[in-house]
Amino acid sequence: MSRALQTQYNAAVADVQAVVAQIRALPENASRSQIDSLQRDLQVATTEAERTQANLENSGELESVSKRFIAQPVQGGGRPDAEWRTFSHGESIADHFAARSVGDDDLQRGSLGRMLRGMATGNWRGAELEQRALGTATGSAGGFIVPDILAGQFIDLARAKMVTSAAGVRVLPLEKDAFGSYTIAKLTADPSTAWVAEAGTITPSDPTFGAVVIDPGKLACLVRVSRELLSDAPNAAEILQRTLAAAFGAEMDRAVLEGSGVGAEPGGLASIAGLGEESMGDNGAVPTNDTGPAKLAATVLKVRQANHEPTAIISSPRQWSLFHNLKDGQKQPLRFGAGLDELNWYQTSNCSDAITQGSSGAAGNVYTGDFTKGILAVRQGIEIYITRDAYLTTDEVAFLVTTRADFQAEDDGAFARLIGVTAS
Repeated sequence: MSRALQTQYNAAVADVQAVVAQIRALPENASRSQIDSLQRDLQVATTEAERTQANLENSGELESVSKRFIAQPVQGGGRPDAEWRTFSHGESIADHFAARSVGDDDLQRGSLGRMLRGMATGNWRGAELEQRALGTATGSAGGFIVPDILAGQFIDLARAKMVTSAAGVRVLPLEKDAFGSYTIAKLTADPSTAWVAEAGTITPSDPTFGAVVIDPGKLACLVRVSRELLSDAPNAAEILQRTLAAAFGAEMDRAVLEGSGVGAEPGGLASIAGLGEESMGDNGAVPTNDTGPAKLAATVLKVRQANHEPTAIISSPRQWSLFHNLKDGQKQPLRFGAGLDELNWYQTSNCSDAITQGSSGAAGNVYTGDFTKGILAVRQGIEIYITRDAYLTTDEVAFLVTTRADFQAEDDGAFARLIGVTAS
């Protein structure tokens, strides 16, 4: 009997995955009827999978591999009732993990850096909490899974370094045991309203939704450290943790803004086809008193015409300087107008100044938009691998730290970019 139930359940989960695969294959211009039909199919398939799962649970024969369906989104898509919690800049993911953990309250005083130092040197003095937590955190292929609270601390440190987070991009922590991809809803058109006379006919109007697939790719950092330094320097653990977090934050910033979308790399604002776009010209151009503010205002206007209000502007330091060194007739900094002067303009070296624009190979972009409509999904299952043999002759250890992440815009219309900004 239980084998038959298990077969039914596996078939139901396969049906869910098949529908999600169809959703993932939807083109950008998919019709409303196509999207609605697949959403209905997903709901039906999910309900059947949950029904067969309940039968298995009642039989007492639910296999551990099958419990994944109720624990987190299934491979290739998300359950409609899956937990959804994003974190804005300043909100602590570590505190959230600590609040829902059982028996790990002391780990709030823990440190990923001290854990790494203990792993490398074998000296756990002052890191007993981390040693105890690591004892049950063995991951795949010999790696170690960082406990949730310490992983949350690490993600928080990385976010603190990210200008995209400061501009409003929200972080969605993905369950560390989750596998495959997640499907979330995306608004592609707003509902409309109308004034109606007494007893008049009200025409129905629905928002148009599309599917956004979050498919995390691996992000890895390999760092070598002297074992002697780790043993002797009292601040080595803190510096190691801070440096790794800064490196992850910098790369996630770059991916959000200018990720290529090729291979495991997420597609950032530079590569999303649906974004509003202004150009400085076929071959790029240097901003002037006339063209600089006008092009910037036109870029912001594209966001506002899509019923969004920009929260910030982001560019490289060079682009910021090109605009802010413009002077008016009194040799005073030129005011941009159109509400642009009040927008926070963040600078990051993770925006390239070497983009090809026609005959120019030294162009750059300026990004604006409502950055709260951006979602950076980060898997909380951070894994650490350590090796001593490869650098035995230099008495160094190497840490390989990996996680998975993806970026998606909830609404492409919330963002716009100004391309082709050059310095000469």
